[in-house]
Amino acid sequence: VQAAPGVGIPVVYLQDAFMLKGEPHRPDADHALVESEYARELFVENGFPPEATQVIGPIRFDPLRVGNGARTTAPYCAELTGASQERKFVVFATDPGSLVNTTAQKYHSELTAMQDVAGLTDVHLIVKLHPADVGDITRRALRESGAENITIVESCDLHRVMSECSIWISMYSTTVIESLIHGVYVLLTNYEGLDLFKDA
Repeated sequence: VQAAPGVGIPVVYLQDAFMLKGEPHRPDADHALVESEYARELFVENGFPPEATQVIGPIRFDPLRVGNGARTTAPYCAELTGASQERKFVVFATDPGSLVNTTAQKYHSELTAMQDVAGLTDVHLIVKLHPADVGDITRRALRESGAENITIVESCDLHRVMSECSIWISMYSTTVIESLIHGVYVLLTNYEGLDLFKDA
């Protein structure tokens, strides 16, 4: 992206996350494709040319397999974890520890969540690593928790997991919206009291 203008290649920015008023929204691009007029106004307020900003509509979630929240067995979750498919599966979606928090805060949040489920004999916790997360902090938290009903998963079919799990836990992830569409009960954590969530 940084080299493209030097060789005459136009750069197009595609909005891939939600936008909050008060944040500096001005991409290093020639054109911007955004979800709504609200997003377009935020770009223009920050000096992005209005003629270079195009509203293309919201993210499409309709291709997702929509669930109804009724789950009896969980064969895919059982396959991922080695636990009985009659168990209740809870998913904790991690973050890299650098987007909105620190690595120390990440460790504390994950250890707290693990300790909360450690004694629940009918529950198995799947800790799904963020694609940018190497997992060192998460594995350390798991060792510290001493829990045996927890499995760390690096890669899986997220939507199959969502269609089978009972609860989805996260602090900062687009998977929150996707799991809601699947009919999953969602818990948002803010163990560290981060300012990002104060107005939520």
